[in-house]
Amino acid sequence: MNYVGSISIIDRGDAPAKAIIDKNVRSMAQRVADETKEELNKVMDRVDKIYVSYEMATQTVFDNPRGSPNVEYIEDIKELEEILSDTVKKKKYQQQVTVFVVGFQNVSAQKMQLLQQVNQFFLDNSKGEDEEVVEERLQIDLDEASKQVHESLNTAEELTKRLSDLNQDIIEWLVNYANTKASNKGKKRLEKNLEAAKQDITDLSEKLLKLQTELEEKDEKFQLMSKQLDVKTQEAVRYKTAADVAKKSASDNEAHTTMLHEEIKSRDEKIVELRKKISRMEINLTESQFDTQLVSKRLDNTQAQTKIFDITEESEENASNSDVNVDGDFMEKLAKLQEEVENKKIALSEAERVMDKLHKEQLTNLTLTHKQEIEELKNEHQEQLVKLTEQLKLLQEQLAEYETKARESYEENEQLKARVIEMQLREPTRENVDITHLSDTDERLSDGKSIGEISGAEDEASRQ
Repeated sequence: MNYVGSISIIDRGDAPAKAIIDKNVRSMAQRVADETKEELNKVMDRVDKIYVSYEMATQTVFDNPRGSPNVEYIEDIKELEEILSDTVKKKKYQQQVTVFVVGFQNVSAQKMQLLQQVNQFFLDNSKGEDEEVVEERLQIDLDEASKQVHESLNTAEELTKRLSDLNQDIIEWLVNYANTKASNKGKKRLEKNLEAAKQDITDLSEKLLKLQTELEEKDEKFQLMSKQLDVKTQEAVRYKTAADVAKKSASDNEAHTTMLHEEIKSRDEKIVELRKKISRMEINLTESQFDTQLVSKRLDNTQAQTKIFDITEESEENASNSDVNVDGDFMEKLAKLQEEVENKKIALSEAERVMDKLHKEQLTNLTLTHKQEIEELKNEHQEQLVKLTEQLKLLQEQLAEYETKARESYEENEQLKARVIEMQLREPTRENVDITHLSDTDERLSDGKSIGEISGAEDEASRQ
């Protein structure tokens, strides 16, 4: 305790009074010092009680970590508003954090300043306890001393109130300070593990983003493959339908071709029969014409012979009646008639020869004409057969092409299905294992274990 002023002892007549006053002042100062010491002892007792209660509370919390609330320290209200406005952070803090402490750094600075003041006050007051207040010349200002004592008491009372309000925070600071001073090595190890955990979390976050991107790409590929599978399935159905239609049309064309072959065969037979009938009729016609001409020639010859006979008889009658001019006229007429008969015979033979030749030529021409007509009919039917055969070949080629396309589409569908099944049944990769490890770490953190406890457990497991 600091004494303000001093008392000078002067060899005057009022020396005993001054000694009594000095004694009273010293006794008063000693009493004030004793009262201050008692108040400080009370404060220290309260601090000890608060510290004991804090240790008991923290021990209970450490024994049951799941019952302790999770606390998050933020600087100001703006940061709290940003957290509450962000849905992702809000959900994250809803799952992990139950208490937000706003302005913790400012309050901690105030606490630190207050503790420093209290510590300085304790140090200043502890220095004067063991010192002897003996000086040669003492000068004491009682009013100033009383004022300072009252101010000290008021300050001590305010400090007591503030300490009672901030006892929990003071104890936390003391515990943190003691833990920091006692376990620097553990803190370094914890910081190292913390940095490693942060790095692992960063790496796992990057891997998670990469895996998420790969999953999105695989999802897009899966959708694309599904669309391609649908398209290929539709094409396969279309090709199969076209192949069925082509098969049906090919069978119909084969039946139609068979029917046309049978019809052509029947028509050929009818044409041959008709040609035979026509040739027979034409032969009969030529024979009848030849017979008619022959009969007419024979009739002419008979008429000529009849005329000759009549003339002979007439000449004989005339000869019997008269012999005048018989030889000249008769012989002349007879010569003319014989010449006419000879001419008729020659003409008849020539006509027979011509008719025979004409008959042979007609038969030859009819045979050639029939052959040409038959060849033309065969060519026409052959062209139709060639066209139908070509159509049948085209249909068979289309059918083979449709069957090939349908087979290819079926194979592509099977390949796409196999790829889809392979994508769905793919084995877990290293990134998936890392994600599983990260999820396990998050579950352990959500159970209430600190990073130091987790790292210590991992170190013990690695040592074992």
